[in-house]
Amino acid sequence: MKIFSTLVLTIVVLLNLPSAVGAQACSCGGAPLLSSLEIPSTPTGVWHFGLTYKFSSITNVYSGSEKLDDDVRSRRVRTGLFEINYGLTEHFSVSAIFTLLEQQRQTTSNFSISEILRTRGIGDGLLLLKYAVLPQSIQNRRQISIGGGIKVPIGRSDIRSNNILLAADMQLGTGAWDMVLWGHAQQGLFTKFPITVYSTFSYRLNGTNDRFGQSPLGYRFGNELVTSLAVNFNHMTTINYNLGLRYRSTKADAFDNNDVNNSGGKWLNFVPGLNLNIYEKFGVRGEGELPLYRKLNGTQLTTSYTISFSLFYTISPPDKDIKFPF
Repeated sequence: MKIFSTLVLTIVVLLNLPSAVGAQACSCGGAPLLSSLEIPSTPTGVWHFGLTYKFSSITNVYSGSEKLDDDVRSRRVRTGLFEINYGLTEHFSVSAIFTLLEQQRQTTSNFSISEILRTRGIGDGLLLLKYAVLPQSIQNRRQISIGGGIKVPIGRSDIRSNNILLAADMQLGTGAWDMVLWGHAQQGLFTKFPITVYSTFSYRLNGTNDRFGQSPLGYRFGNELVTSLAVNFNHMTTINYNLGLRYRSTKADAFDNNDVNNSGGKWLNFVPGLNLNIYEKFGVRGEGELPLYRKLNGTQLTTSYTISFSLFYTISPPDKDIKFPF
């Protein structure tokens, strides 16, 4: 577990590094939990652990599907995610995700004077129960799983600066209990040149945060859909890679039951990844996310790219030889 402790320390250090830049409001709130739900159901008695450091550069400004020439606002988001998966039975498994989050927003005036705002701390968490409709086995290379759970509002949503309550997208959490639906399907192909095609679906039905105290209806982030389709090429023992697409759609946020301007939209990203099975139960993954298309409601600051690095570790019973599923 020494290597795991090292990565935990690395994530904490990275989240505490000073930075020169940050950003404006965008269609996001809290840690990127749904895009992390791509691990299938876990076999009985098996533990899968994952540590991820994710960095998002949010510097592009779009009006609808048109990119604007705007360098006045920018934002950086650093996220540390700790994921635990455990197989309860042949069909049932549980997953939990805990997060650390740092968000920075920078606004530059016409006189080239920059104002930087930073929030840092524990983000929201996620608990999920998964059911393997069709468990994967040596004889059957197909797997289908469904699940459901809750997003837990662990992160603060009442942070102030100069006694002014910060915008909802700069808070560490959304301050609301959300319901999450999830699905995963994968199919292994060929033998001499193994290829796995997999798809993941997740949907978050967001609750309401009454932290503003101005309306009993409160503030609610728009419901979020994230779905992906990818191909994993596993023709080498140590190294394999995957190419995929990730689609995200969010409804407009709402305050006092009215839509919030300049919130919500649709994104399509290209997601390449490289996986290393470095030693039996250990795995390392590097992944990028590059925009292909976006259509946003109104004018918004949005992501220019995302990169992430992960370390995975598996503990399995003596009678099972199970590695991390990638």
